[in-house]
Amino acid sequence: MNKPTRESIFKDASRRMRADFEDARNNVPHRGEAGGEGEEIIRNFLNAHLPSQYRATNGFVIDKDDNISGHTDVILYDALNCPVYRTSERGMIIPNDNVTAVFEVKFSLTTSTLDSALKKIHELKNLNKTPHSPDHAKGEQIATYGVIFAFESQIKYETVFEHWHKNLVDDNPLHNSCSMIVVLDQGIFITCMDIPGSGCAPADIQGISPSPIGTKLGIAYFEYKELTLDIMLRLLICHLTLFRHRIDHPGFNFGSIGPVPSIWIGEYTDEQNIFYK
Repeated sequence: MNKPTRESIFKDASRRMRADFEDARNNVPHRGEAGGEGEEIIRNFLNAHLPSQYRATNGFVIDKDDNISGHTDVILYDALNCPVYRTSERGMIIPNDNVTAVFEVKFSLTTSTLDSALKKIHELKNLNKTPHSPDHAKGEQIATYGVIFAFESQIKYETVFEHWHKNLVDDNPLHNSCSMIVVLDQGIFITCMDIPGSGCAPADIQGISPSPIGTKLGIAYFEYKELTLDIMLRLLICHLTLFRHRIDHPGFNFGSIGPVPSIWIGEYTDEQNIFYK
C-alpha cells in the first residue's frame, strides 16, 4: 500500500473536482444550474480543507454604509467572529468586515468571462471596511482577497495579462484589484513584486505599504498543473493567517433624535454620585 503524500492528496482532490465539473457540464441541461454546481464544487472544497474558523457560502456582502454587493458565487468569511444578517435559499448576507475572500467561479475562462469577473471583484473590493485599529498587529490584513477560479481556459496567458491590465482603473489599481486567477490543473496568475536586489516573488498586494524605491508591481503566471489546488490553498491560507480577527458590530442608526416621551429619574450631582428623585 502506497503511503499518501501531500502531492498525492491534492492530485486526487483535483481529479475529483475535474470529474464533478465534467458531470455538471455534460449532464445538467440548464446553463445557470450547471454554473451553480460549479460554484458549489469550490465551496465544498474550501469547507473541506480550510480551518473551521472560515466558512464558504454564497450570497451578498454588506458594508457599514449599507452598500450591498450583487449575488456573489463564493464568500469566505470568519465564521467564528461574524454576525449573520440573513440566510435564505439564495445565500447569506455577510458584513464586509468579516469577509476575508471572495471567489468568482467560471466554467471556462474567456476574454468576456474574465472581464466580467474582474468587474465583479472590483465592485466587491470597493465596499467599505472598518480601518485598522491604532494598536493593530504588524502585517494584519483587512482587505478582501479576490479570486477568479476557472475549470478550464480558452485564452493564452498573454491575453490574461492584457485584459487584467486593461481593467485596472483609478479606483481599482493593482493593489485594489484581483489577487489571484486560478485555472484548474493548469496554473495560477498572481500579483507579484520585484524588490531591488531580491527578485520577483508572489505578493499579497492589498494596499500601499512602505517599499524600497524602484520596487515593481505586476502579475506573474506560474504553471503548477496538477498541484494548482495545493498552491491555491497555501496562498489563501497565507492571507487568512494575517486576516484581522475581530467581532464586528453593525452599529446603530436611530436617525435624528428629537423630543420623545421620557421621564428623568436621576441626575449626576458630580462625577461620582447620582441623585435619584
